[in-house]
Amino acid sequence: MLLITCLSLLLVVGACPDPERKLSWEAKLDEYIKGICPDTRKMAPELRTNVTVKFFLKSFSFDAGEEIFSIYSWIFLKWNDRRIKWDPKDYGDIDKLQVSSSNIWNPMDNFQNSKSTYEFDYLWTKTCDVYFNGNIICVPRTVYEIICISRLSDWPYDTQTCRFEFKYRGNNQLPRALFMFGDGRGMRLLGAEYGGTWNIMDYKQGDQNEVLFFELTVERQAMGLGAMLTAPAITLMLLNISSMLIDIRGPSRLLLCCLSLLSHFIFLQLINYSMPQLNREMPKILIYVRSSLVITSFMLMLSFILNTVSKSSKSPPAWISGINTWVQSTPITYVIQSSLPAETVGESLTKIHYNEWMDFINLVNNSVTIIVAILYLTFYILYIPSPPSLI
Repeated sequence: MLLITCLSLLLVVGACPDPERKLSWEAKLDEYIKGICPDTRKMAPELRTNVTVKFFLKSFSFDAGEEIFSIYSWIFLKWNDRRIKWDPKDYGDIDKLQVSSSNIWNPMDNFQNSKSTYEFDYLWTKTCDVYFNGNIICVPRTVYEIICISRLSDWPYDTQTCRFEFKYRGNNQLPRALFMFGDGRGMRLLGAEYGGTWNIMDYKQGDQNEVLFFELTVERQAMGLGAMLTAPAITLMLLNISSMLIDIRGPSRLLLCCLSLLSHFIFLQLINYSMPQLNREMPKILIYVRSSLVITSFMLMLSFILNTVSKSSKSPPAWISGINTWVQSTPITYVIQSSLPAETVGESLTKIHYNEWMDFINLVNNSVTIIVAILYLTFYILYIPSPPSLI
């Protein structure tokens, strides 16, 4: 029994490769690679060495206030160096070896983000995989930043398109790298397209004059902010239109117009607090609030004037009586008709003058109400941004 156990152990030990022997082969191969081209590590193996580039996006961020778009990604670089080849049989059947990126020619130092805000981007990689046939694969971790000018016309449901460009940095007269995306997409998102406040909605890539580029279209996720801005805009519209339906002869209408005017300034403070500050483009919702503020100011002055005129006991001018007579003889009188009850007046002549004033006041008030309603509907369609379709 003891003999069988010993034989089994010998068979197991004999079947396992010697790790120290393998390490020695790797060390010899590493020394071989170091000694192949010590003087040409900074020079490409060919006059134009094709380097395939693939981005694997890990995360991104977009600071719309500072207009800085940054991506953190792994870059898959693959090329062939004919100077680095070996027969695996000569090195313990080793067909792949991890070597320091400083011991071989590495095109990463010449891969420049031409739209970067810095001279050098954040790059780090320690080793590359070198294969026996000369193929080399490096996967450096990178952080790239660019200036991306925001367009806020549709804020808070705005979309931004940011473009990254990469080109060769170095002496074009010497052997150098020729970067290309190769077949398929040049960037894999792998679920990283969903950011905190922005989502990547579209991706485009291209190659122009040996310059690689890709464009990322991001969309702001602002359903809560949009509701917070749209609800007050609708409320102000309804508040102004409803104030036009209040009796012009009392103080309630003037007070409601003043309240609406104050609400506009509070709403502007809310927008100022929420929107990016450093952009020179005006969001369309600000045009809506500005137009509504002008309408409210006009309605306040009109209400004050009509309230003052309603207390007049003088005879109205002939042109006012003429307008009242013309309106009453046309179908307009069914659309714009008196809805304000007349007060009891003792003298018949004063009553006639009062009724003429009130007919004219009612005509002006109802006409302005219809115009204001049409203006608000137009402004809402033109200037209130709508959320993106979910389909």
